Amino acid sequence: MKFGGELRWSKIAAGGTFNRGRGQTTFGNTTVNGASVSQLQNFMSGTPTANGQIFIGDPLRAIAQTAFALYGQDDWKIAPRFTLNYGVRWEYLTAMKEDKNRLGNFVPGTGFTQLGVNGNNALWAPDKNNFAPRVGFAWDVNGNGKTVVRGGSTVMFVTPSWWIFLSQQNALNPTTGINTNPTGFTLCRGQINANGPGCAAGVGTDPTIGSISSAGVPLTPAQTNWNAGSGLYGGNIYPNASDTSVLKCGTNRFCTAQAVDTNLRNAYVFSWSLGIQRQVTSTTTVDINYVGNHATKLWGVGFTNTPPLGAGYCLGLSAAQISTVTGAGGSCPSSITTSTNPNGAAIQALRPLNALYPYLSYIYTVQNLYHSNYNGLQVAITQRPVHGLSFTTGYTWAHTLDQNSGERGGPNGTPFNLRRDYSNGDYDQRHRFTATITYALPGKKGYAQMLEGWKVTSIVSAYTALPWGSSASASRAADIAGIGEFQEGWNFTGKPSDFSNMKSGSVPFLAPAAAVNNAACVSAAGGAGSLGYTAMQRFGCYATGSSVMVPAAFGTQGNTVRNMFRGTGIRLWTASLSKDIRFGERVGAQFRVEAFNLLNSLMYGNPQFNGNGYNDPFSSNIFGSAPSTPDVANNNPSLGSGGPRAFQFGLKLTF
Repeated sequence: MKFGGELRWSKIAAGGTFNRGRGQTTFGNTTVNGASVSQLQNFMSGTPTANGQIFIGDPLRAIAQTAFALYGQDDWKIAPRFTLNYGVRWEYLTAMKEDKNRLGNFVPGTGFTQLGVNGNNALWAPDKNNFAPRVGFAWDVNGNGKTVVRGGSTVMFVTPSWWIFLSQQNALNPTTGINTNPTGFTLCRGQINANGPGCAAGVGTDPTIGSISSAGVPLTPAQTNWNAGSGLYGGNIYPNASDTSVLKCGTNRFCTAQAVDTNLRNAYVFSWSLGIQRQVTSTTTVDINYVGNHATKLWGVGFTNTPPLGAGYCLGLSAAQISTVTGAGGSCPSSITTSTNPNGAAIQALRPLNALYPYLSYIYTVQNLYHSNYNGLQVAITQRPVHGLSFTTGYTWAHTLDQNSGERGGPNGTPFNLRRDYSNGDYDQRHRFTATITYALPGKKGYAQMLEGWKVTSIVSAYTALPWGSSASASRAADIAGIGEFQEGWNFTGKPSDFSNMKSGSVPFLAPAAAVNNAACVSAAGGAGSLGYTAMQRFGCYATGSSVMVPAAFGTQGNTVRNMFRGTGIRLWTASLSKDIRFGERVGAQFRVEAFNLLNSLMYGNPQFNGNGYNDPFSSNIFGSAPSTPDVANNNPSLGSGGPRAFQFGLKLTF
C-alpha cells in the first residue's frame, strides 16, 4: 500500500494581454451623394467607416491558485502471473485569486461583481467531489514473459489554463477577460455624455460597484478622432484612462463583459487502454494497443447575450418584439435584398439581457460546455540491434472528435447549437506511420579510425491529412445570421472530398452573376425569390464535382460543421550519417550530417492554420487554398516539420 499527497501553488506576477492596445480603426468603401468613395480616399481624408476599438488601462494581474491532492494505491500480485494495481486520488483546486482583488465577474440578475467587493469572495464555488479512481492489470499469459496482456482505466482531472479567463482574443468583445470587466465604469441606462463626465441629461445609472478601470472601449466612427481635432480627447486620436468621457458604459458606447459560471466544475478525462505485447524473437517485440479517452465538462466560452437568429433583419419577430426594436430607434426592412444589412439597433434591442443591462452588448461566459472523444489502435514493432541493424516502426489508426480544440475555448460558430460543433478535432489524423532504421556499418581498425564508427539512420513519416472547415466570417464580410456575432455557416451538399486536398489551388468559386445561372447553385440556394437565393445573389457559390456550397439564407445558419473537409497529407524522409571518433578512453566526438525532407517533396499546410482566411468562404479567391508549407502555415518554421529540404551539420564532444 502507498499513500501520498501533493500541494501545488501556482502564480503569475503579470498575466493578461493588451488586446488592440494601439487602437483599431477601419476605413472602407462608401457612397456619398451617389458617388463611390474608396477605402484609400476615406483613409486620406481621415473618415473612419466602421466601429473601432482601443484598450485603455493596465490589464496585467498577479494571479494565484492552489491545488491539493491525496492518493492511495496498492499493487496486489493475485497470482504469480497476474498483478492488479488499483487506487484512488482526490483533488481540490481553489478558484483564482488576485493580489489586489482586481478580478471582476458578471452574474445575470446581479450585474457586475468584483473579488472582495459586494459579497463576491470567489469567482466560482469550490468543487470538492473530485475523486479519481484507477485500476490496471498485467497478465503474463504463459508465464515465460514472452506474451503479456496489459489494461487499465483511470479518471484524470484537467489542469485548467488561465488564458481562458485573462485573454479572450478571438471573441468580438474588445475586453480581454475577467481582469478587464469594467466594474469601475459609470453605468448609464441610456446614452453617455460623450464630451464630458457622467451620463447624458436625464439618464439614470446603475451603481458602480468596483475599481477596475481598464477595459477595451468600442468606438463609433465619430468617436475616433483620426484627424486629431482639438475638440475631442485633447487632440489625441484615441481616448485614454484620464478622459472623463471614456470610463463609462451606455447605449451610445456599449461595454462588454466576460463572465464565469459561479457553479463551474473541474473538467475530467476518463481514459482506458487494453494491449498485448509479444516477444517474437529474442530481439524483436510487437505491441498492439487500443487506447481511448472521453473528456467531459471541458471549459469553453458560451454566448450569453446573443439575440435570436434573424434579429438584425426582424425575421420571425412578434409584434411586441418589433415594437421593442422601433422603440429603441431601430427599423425593420420591408423586404430583404442583396444590399440589406442587419440593423444594429434591432440586434441590441433583442439581446436577452438588454432590458436589465441596456449598456452591455457582448457577454461571454466560461462554462462547462464541451466534451471530446479519442479512440486509437496503436501498433509498434521494435527490433533491438542485431549485427548493427535496429529499427522501430509505429502505426496509429485513430479518430478524435471534439467541439473545440483551442486552448482558450472561445466562441466557435454555433451560439444556439453546440451539438453541431461536435466534429473532427483540429489535430485528427486518421492514419500515422513512422519508421526509424539505424545501421551501424561494419568497421575496421586502423587508418586513423576512418573505417570505423560510421552509422546511418533513416526516418520515414507518412500522415494522412488534417481536417479543416468553413469558418465564421473572419473578414467580417457579412452578418447573414443577423445576430452581430459574424458566425456564418454556409449550406453544403455533396461529398466533402470534392472540397478537400486543394493544395495551393482553391475551391472553384462562381461570382453572383454566374451563380444565378448555375442550376446546381440555384437548387442548393432554394430557388429564385427565397432568402437563400438572395444571399447567393450577394455572395456567390462554390461548386466542384458533385458538390455545392452556398451561403445560408438571411436570418439562418448553414449546415456546414467544423472540420468537415481535409487538407493534404504529409510524406517525409529524413536521413543522417554520423561518425564516432575516440580520443583516448575519456574523450570522444561525433560528427553528424542530417538531411530533412531528403527528396525535397512539396508539402502543403492546412487552410485553417495561422488565421490567413483560407477557410473563410467570403474570401472567394483563396477558399480552401494551402499556399504555405506546414511549418510556415502552423507558425512553426522548424526543421523536419514540412518545409523544403534542409541540411544540418553538427559536432558533439563527449568527455
